Amino acid sequence: MQGLYANPGGGLRPVHPPGSAGRTLLSDRSVELWRDPVRFVSAGVEQHGARAFLTRLLLRPTVVLADNRAVRHLLRDRETFQCGLRDMFMPLLGENLVFMEGGRADSIRASLHSLFSSETATNYQAITERVTRHWLEQLDSDRPVDLYAAFKQLSMELNLAVFLGLERRERGADVAAVTDIATTHWHGLYALPVSVSVPFTTSSSYKQAMDAKEQLLTLADQMLRDDAQSAFIESLKLAVEDPETRRNHLLLCASAMVPKALASLLTSAIVASPQWKERYVSDDGDISDDDLTCVLLEVQRLYPPFFGGRRLVTRDAQVGEYLVSRGQAVVYGTAAAHRDPAVFPNADTFDPERWRTSNKNDQDKLFCFGGGPRACIGQKMYQHILKVACRMFISEFDWHLPATWRPTWKHLPVSRPTNLPSLVLSRRSEAEQWQDATS
Repeated sequence: MQGLYANPGGGLRPVHPPGSAGRTLLSDRSVELWRDPVRFVSAGVEQHGARAFLTRLLLRPTVVLADNRAVRHLLRDRETFQCGLRDMFMPLLGENLVFMEGGRADSIRASLHSLFSSETATNYQAITERVTRHWLEQLDSDRPVDLYAAFKQLSMELNLAVFLGLERRERGADVAAVTDIATTHWHGLYALPVSVSVPFTTSSSYKQAMDAKEQLLTLADQMLRDDAQSAFIESLKLAVEDPETRRNHLLLCASAMVPKALASLLTSAIVASPQWKERYVSDDGDISDDDLTCVLLEVQRLYPPFFGGRRLVTRDAQVGEYLVSRGQAVVYGTAAAHRDPAVFPNADTFDPERWRTSNKNDQDKLFCFGGGPRACIGQKMYQHILKVACRMFISEFDWHLPATWRPTWKHLPVSRPTNLPSLVLSRRSEAEQWQDATS
């Protein structure tokens, strides 16, 4: 038995996870997971009285993890646990760091590191502020706003400006066209489980997404061939020699994956705002950097944009206190791991102050951007962009959610509330002018 870490005498004896994978196609529970993955995991934890259980997903015996410590070790051991999404998603996203293994992944990650470092992130601040300012100016403060749709627009515009050098105020038609293509491409990812679970079938959305992928690759080829329109493309050309690797990573950057995650987090911050806005935001829209950091960490903890991940077990191993076998899959639930009471006291409570007290050194226990050697290489850049956009929104607008409103959630392909009320946004500058006029 090969373990992820030693379990010397005195520790818990490793055990096989409770549950059963069944023996037939009828035992597969993929559809249940797809309908509501967060409820699926929480129900399994409650049923088995353990933060791991065995079931069958995508026709394979699968251990589902909700144990934070076990997830951390799972993500750190890339030799025992390999990417379990390659066959499903690589045809649509191309071969990139998300799917690469071993030495090739190390080499490409090292080449791309400078493009996504914390120092590089600050270089994109001017672009982020300019695009966000233009978006804020266009938001209507006279009538109700669908905030999730608005945040999706902002997130896509930020993505295209940073990575492709396309800004709506200068090239609105191009931004709209690429957004439509990227959205079609994204919808194909959502249709994948239908194609995977039913042999010899392919959804129309998936076929359309493959066509959209080719259009995005054509755009990537053109931008890599022409004079660079963005600092990112110029840096990519200098950092990576292989043309196929360049185009596949530019495809990933041009896709809707990152914008969907950013829009999810921005929306979730607003959903949670009754629990932080009054405490941390001044009347004129100021919030300290430290307060905003704590708020956004807590948003990521309770409302991670992506459900989790999947790994394939290459050899018998121990993960946490549980034994897993070669040939099985392991699925981890990010939201469940983020609510593990062994790590986060009062785990279901939104409490930004925990990041100053009980969990002040526990950022490595958040998995919004994965973890270990396969963690998202762009997480520092995305965290910076998230903070800039959120701060500018808070500075520009005030808002109030109905006191009796409670969110209901849909978690795939990204988490977002399905019943978010349209909000009337109040520009702080207009409120100040009104106060001055009436004082």
